[in-house]
Amino acid sequence: MIPIPWRLLPLPALAFLMACPAKPTDTDTSEPSDADTDTDTDTDTDTDSDTDTDTGGEAFAEAVNDATFREAIDVVATADTLYAVGFDDEGSPVVVSVATSGGAVTVLASGGPLVMPSGICLSADGSTVYVSDVASDQGTMNGGVYSLPSGGGTLTEIGTAGTIDRPGDVTLGHGGSTVYVSGFTSEGQPAVFSVDLGTGAASVAVQGAPLVDPTQLDQTEDGTKLYVLDSLAADGHRAQVFEFTTPGFTSAVVAEGFQTNFPGGLSVADSGATVFYTTVGDPSLMAYATDGSGTEEIDTLGLLELPAGVCTYTDAVYVTETSSLGGADIYSLSY
Repeated sequence: MIPIPWRLLPLPALAFLMACPAKPTDTDTSEPSDADTDTDTDTDTDTDSDTDTDTGGEAFAEAVNDATFREAIDVVATADTLYAVGFDDEGSPVVVSVATSGGAVTVLASGGPLVMPSGICLSADGSTVYVSDVASDQGTMNGGVYSLPSGGGTLTEIGTAGTIDRPGDVTLGHGGSTVYVSGFTSEGQPAVFSVDLGTGAASVAVQGAPLVDPTQLDQTEDGTKLYVLDSLAADGHRAQVFEFTTPGFTSAVVAEGFQTNFPGGLSVADSGATVFYTTVGDPSLMAYATDGSGTEEIDTLGLLELPAGVCTYTDAVYVTETSSLGGADIYSLSY
């Protein structure tokens, strides 16, 4: 069993560690350091010269503020329901559903086999939730990927044990028959995997450079682009967002020079026209225009402290807040 790095401790412990002034510098890709949780006050969130600050005053507001759902890690949305992973008020890992009208939280699964749930996505028909856990115990490797009925029930490992180490995120692939999962190979190589939902078989889609510590990922509706947030790719402690063109998985850097709170957040919106991602240091929600016209910092009214996951649905974007001191668990932005 590979020892679990301190980055995989539950978030209450992470909150204490992030308050310490020392910053880890280990860049060994076989055990990546947790510099992506560093709350450095460096305000350099993007090196794109076209970056500007949005002052349009969109309606950034609380979507979920429930004391029993203490720390939200990642989220996926439908027209009337949010599905999220995180921790309850007792520190147990949970998968929850949240009514977008009223914000009532329903626990769908709690406790084992989950340890540190870090990613979530939904099947094409909405009947199944897929959850990645970067630290759950699956034999010779850390982490697992699970399916769960969207109404609640039993978490079922989908067959990736022994293949994907430390799975950071899961997202539905084009056509709905596969999911992409970020993580590491058994040899410690950073990679993105494709998992067949029918057979559970996992195969490597892309591995090695330029990836260092891939965490969040999302694909465009037409399946031609896969975006990956890598928490350490820029210089060992700063993040980059990569655009991979499929098939072939040729890569391009679309954002860099920022820091992100584990596991970070990334979501493709507007039929692939916009990629949202979150940053810390200067807590922000960023919007990258895929036509190359620039990157915009969204006005979040100073409400974010340690933003992590982000998802979009039609004309709304949702951002999770991992800080227990934050005013809400999930914020929403209508645009």
